[in-house]
Amino acid sequence: MRCYSCMEEYSEGKCPKCGSEQSAEPKKEYQLAPGTELDGRYVLGYAKKQTAVYICYIAWDKQENKAVLINEYYPSELACRVGGESNVEPQLDKAKENAFKSGMKAFKDECLDLAVTENTDVIASFEANRTYYCVRKIMTGLSVASLLANDDFELTDDYARRILILLLRTLHKVNKLGIIHGNICPETIYFNEDTSVTITDFSFCGYMSRVVKIDTNAPYTPLEMYEKGAKLTTAVDVYSAAAVFYTLLTGTEIPQATQRVNLDILIAPSVKGHKMRRSMEFALLNALNVRPENRTQTVNEFYSELKAKDTKRNWERTKKEENVVSAVKEEEEKKGGASKLIAIMAFAIIAIAIGIVCIQIGNIGRTTQRGIIEFATTEVSERITLEDVHKEETTYRYVTEASTEFESTTVSAVPTTVVTEKRVENTTRYNAGIKPLTSVPSVIVERADHTVSGAAVSQHRQAR
Repeated sequence: MRCYSCMEEYSEGKCPKCGSEQSAEPKKEYQLAPGTELDGRYVLGYAKKQTAVYICYIAWDKQENKAVLINEYYPSELACRVGGESNVEPQLDKAKENAFKSGMKAFKDECLDLAVTENTDVIASFEANRTYYCVRKIMTGLSVASLLANDDFELTDDYARRILILLLRTLHKVNKLGIIHGNICPETIYFNEDTSVTITDFSFCGYMSRVVKIDTNAPYTPLEMYEKGAKLTTAVDVYSAAAVFYTLLTGTEIPQATQRVNLDILIAPSVKGHKMRRSMEFALLNALNVRPENRTQTVNEFYSELKAKDTKRNWERTKKEENVVSAVKEEEEKKGGASKLIAIMAFAIIAIAIGIVCIQIGNIGRTTQRGIIEFATTEVSERITLEDVHKEETTYRYVTEASTEFESTTVSAVPTTVVTEKRVENTTRYNAGIKPLTSVPSVIVERADHTVSGAAVSQHRQAR
């Protein structure tokens, strides 16, 4: 028998590898039961993860004799499954039903494209149980997360730049297909033996962000992903890649995007003592701009700004915001003027009242006519804030095509990357794990003769 938690084979009792006990019941009622077979070859174990878009199960591939991960399209806001049944059904609401079907089509589309795209963890996909499934390989080896967690060594700035170039190279393959990863972080980036990286655990958020509130992963998630109904662009992945680069450089994570809206508390790497070309630091900060309309839009643009020596800082403040600031000052001045007028009128009222009292005291018994003074007040509008401007609906540009300039650019010669050793005894093992990164042959995402093509890809891309 196989363990439903790790898929290790054993005889009885607790699993000797992970220590878990077997149970035929799923962790949650609406999840598929352990032991369920899919597509005639995959035997499911327990669900390992659930996002707003899918449920991820560990499974055993009987044909390949290896463990895999399987994502089942199951947006909990739109779908349901009766306990004990296999089929997934859309919820009884016409709008949710339409969103479920459109989302499944987009999910299928991305699975088919990613399965034929190098440097991703998607290896197959199939339809069953009135929903769609994505098969992923289980990654082993060195990830950026494990690299950062290794206290025995210290990364150099040059090595961090090389990792960023490899990441941009892989991201470009995906983005030019119109796919947004949406979950780039140290845990989803793995090194390969051929001087490349594989990106894993796609969020499938491109379409779904418009109909459900998708998952976030602070501090690598940009601001727009926190809002349900947002139309995401490739600027999402630019932000996340830049956030990973910042962590590699400084050893610290950037503040959560939602904390940077009103007051940006991000500290530039140079302030932390890292020597960088000024234009390169500007490129990094431009890619980390909070608002998507002010941010670098594509990995092409990000790379171009990184290599350029005259990159300018694209500050968050815009002319529109400056006009709003002026409007605020004008309102304050109006309020100040109105306050002075009210004070003068109040003083006049008091003076008149005192005069009337004096006259009445001096002329007891004399009937006097009391004048009635009416004051007309003008309502002062509320103070305009910059936050109101940020809530304004913005139209985003969705870039799916790669520029010729990026695909024809190569990396200039760079000195050998070194890793500063802290403990000599671990040097051989560690350097063996990162050896592929010591020479980067090209920054091109992919050469012309290796461009992903084919009827299936183009057909699904046109349908999207």
